[in-house]
Amino acid sequence: MYIISGLNNAFQLWITHFSNSSPPFFEFCRGLLSQSDDRAAEERDDRAAQLADEVATIKRLARKEQLSTALAYFQGLSPQQPALYVAMIETCVDCNDLAAVQQVWEEAKAAGFLGRSVQTAVLKASLRIGKTQQAVELLHEMRKTDGLKLSASTFNELLDSLAKGETGWEDAWLLVDEMKTSELRPTNVTCSILLKRIQKGSRALDVEKALAVVNGVPKEEVDEVLLNCVCEACIRAARSDLLLQQLERHQGSTCLQIRGSHTFGSIIRAHGVVGNLAGVWKTWKEMRRRHVTLTSITLGCMVEALASNHSVEAGYELIRETLRDPETRQLVNAVIYCSVLKGFCHEKRFDRVWSVYEEMLQEQVQFSVATFNALLDACARSGEMYRAEPLLKEMAEQSIQANIVTYSTVLKGYCIENRVDKAFALIQEMKLNTEVKADEVMYNTLLDGCARCCLWEKGMSVLSEMRKQGINPSNFTLSVLVKLANRCKKPVDVAFNLCQDLCQTFCLRPNIQVYNNLIHVSCLQ
Repeated sequence: MYIISGLNNAFQLWITHFSNSSPPFFEFCRGLLSQSDDRAAEERDDRAAQLADEVATIKRLARKEQLSTALAYFQGLSPQQPALYVAMIETCVDCNDLAAVQQVWEEAKAAGFLGRSVQTAVLKASLRIGKTQQAVELLHEMRKTDGLKLSASTFNELLDSLAKGETGWEDAWLLVDEMKTSELRPTNVTCSILLKRIQKGSRALDVEKALAVVNGVPKEEVDEVLLNCVCEACIRAARSDLLLQQLERHQGSTCLQIRGSHTFGSIIRAHGVVGNLAGVWKTWKEMRRRHVTLTSITLGCMVEALASNHSVEAGYELIRETLRDPETRQLVNAVIYCSVLKGFCHEKRFDRVWSVYEEMLQEQVQFSVATFNALLDACARSGEMYRAEPLLKEMAEQSIQANIVTYSTVLKGYCIENRVDKAFALIQEMKLNTEVKADEVMYNTLLDGCARCCLWEKGMSVLSEMRKQGINPSNFTLSVLVKLANRCKKPVDVAFNLCQDLCQTFCLRPNIQVYNNLIHVSCLQ
């Protein structure tokens, strides 16, 4: 193919030189050259198709038979190419066989295939299998023997590959340290990958280290994608302190040009989380001034930020304003209305809850399970559980499945009204007709209902059922049980023995609330 290409180039120069002297001969030569180009293109297409078929065969053999069969097929292919080595390495990873990865890597080195694609595939393989230390050692070896120099983008690929495996933060920091050792500065992409690892239960140290890496990126290089990732990560980790620092860092930045509605929504949400209403309104007005296209998500972030910061009416008025505009009324949905419903419910303005509910019916808003849960919560908080049964019937008519939140909320409402018989009937109906399983919260609610009505035997049956289902009691459970014993006029040693038994069985350490309840019981008797 390469010889043909060289001849074509020489031929091209030759016929160009003689084109003016003999036009017919020139056209004849042009035809020959075109045919040669077509043959070369066909050869490239055929080889690409063959390569794709060989890669597919490797993966199919490993999936349907076993890795050894795929390896044997791979070793019989000729000629070998980097893409085949990469495919074989990835297949070994899918089979979780690091020894096979090492074998293919040695064969690649022996064949002289030491290109970036093969080396990166080997490193990714080690990371995905969870052998980060081995990957770093391999990286050192490649750097020393093969002169490998990874770019920041390759390190980002490795970090992303690491994120897809079941590895901890320590492995990620090993790669970040290795990146710095290579005199490479973390980029926006590096920071985004680290921030996406942050979840609700992430350690404070890891969250702070990730934000420290972000702070190492010059302000003028931070883009809206990274800022969006920063906001979402801090919110997931419930670190409003770090979130506030980041908002202050970029406040009034002339370098950062935000153009996306999604990023504006994240910033609005972030200001709402830290309780900065002025920042919420400032961001909203800036977005509208720039004529950024409004989306349901951004509108929802705005309404939620207002409703969660004691400006529920302002959130409601924003919904009404959006509905009045024919171009934006389709953006309003049940999720956005739900923020207002919850806001009015928390402010105990139950009349407004039901007026908004009636408005939603008039606007023919498509309800969701979260909408009904918010309305049922209003029933429980207001002591108006007579409204609950029509709502549950409406849910069934709309084919909306009740979830554990639905049942927990209704259960709480019945227990608050001392209608424990209805609460037990609800639990029974849930067991018979749904796949929802009662959790600790539901059992604790039932126990509290029994305590309210001085039902010792029923309370003990609830505790027995709780243990039978493998749900461990908590300190809250202990507090409720002490309350139950007190209300049922049981001797003081009953409450103490019950707590001692559960603490020993479930390795519980009573907290201050449990001790306070026990002291209260002792003083009364």
